Amino acid sequence: MPALSTPHSRQHKSHKPSHSAGNGVGSTSLSFPAGSEIRSAAEQPPKGGFVPLLPRLQPPVQPSPMPPILVLGAGVTGLSTAIRLRQAGASVRVVAAVRPSEHPRAHAPGTWPPYPASLRAAAVWYPYHVSDPRVERWAAATLHELHRLVDEPGAGVSIVPFVELFRGAPAEYAWSAAVRRFSAVPADRLPAGFASGWEMEVPFVDAPVYMRWLERRFLDLGGMIETRFVGSMGEVDMPGGVVVNCTGLGARRLLDDADVYPCRGQVVRVRAPAVRAWTVSDDPAAGLTYVFARGHDVMLGGTAEDGVWDETVDPAAIDALRKRAAALVPATADAEVLEVAAGLRPQWRGGRVRVEREERPGGGAVVHSYGHGGSGFTLSWGCADDVARLALAAT
Repeated sequence: MPALSTPHSRQHKSHKPSHSAGNGVGSTSLSFPAGSEIRSAAEQPPKGGFVPLLPRLQPPVQPSPMPPILVLGAGVTGLSTAIRLRQAGASVRVVAAVRPSEHPRAHAPGTWPPYPASLRAAAVWYPYHVSDPRVERWAAATLHELHRLVDEPGAGVSIVPFVELFRGAPAEYAWSAAVRRFSAVPADRLPAGFASGWEMEVPFVDAPVYMRWLERRFLDLGGMIETRFVGSMGEVDMPGGVVVNCTGLGARRLLDDADVYPCRGQVVRVRAPAVRAWTVSDDPAAGLTYVFARGHDVMLGGTAEDGVWDETVDPAAIDALRKRAAALVPATADAEVLEVAAGLRPQWRGGRVRVEREERPGGGAVVHSYGHGGSGFTLSWGCADDVARLALAAT
């Protein structure tokens, strides 16, 4: 994985999606026509596969006199933002085509549910494939919140020992001061062929568990979720109100934003119970390699392919990353394969993140939060704090 200055956050070219790369989120009409599905925690008892209602982290939020705020998207960015807005007292409705708790475990190649990046992510805290100058602040705020959530039942957050290895001199990171136990790997513990490394303790997020927890937390705070599809901002009816756009790659179609493009990542899940490593190497010559022992499986990765919309797995790329992973952690060489997968990281303007407020003709505003690249979980709470302030600025 690259440094914050990241040579891998290349200047992007114009990328044209395939016909199968469309995306959308739920419709936002406040009249809620027949067929919409709106549920709150009080209306929906837990059922199979759901995280049960959680004890409140704070007193219930009282009904708000402020105008309602609509959040488009139910990925890690959208739900974190919705929680922050609700905690501030706003009336918040999340709109998405699918809820995290109801998302299928896998989806057919070429389709694009609104948050496969969140559900497929390896989800270890680490700023990756993003070069925005605000990253250090956002990442530090998220790190603080994830450390707090380690003790929250059902959140799926734990602390892991993380090692990054380099063939030459180590990358320097502005965010290292915020990380617990950040230090150089002793020379006698470096694997053959590596000249340096960093070791640190960082949060790991079990993505499906955490996404369900975010959903239940938002509902428990009195938020509402509407499951509908929105194909363009022209379908959003919020006169004078605020819409928060957390649609990731969907922003390309939703806003006709040609600066949005994907970075494809490919991974292999294997069964290797003896492996305990949380190790990464981003060798400019060999490519990105990581081995993450998540407990129930080991994630081997990866790739960073800017501008590739195809979510079909490339067998040659999978074979190559398996060989790199075996060279890094030999115990993975003959591990049983559980799954191979590809997903798309949402990029914007060569590594920047779009977090800004845009006033709408006739009143109201859209606050954008998309383009987090490979750092959606890592930046989630820091971005949510900024977006909430922007959304509430004139309500």
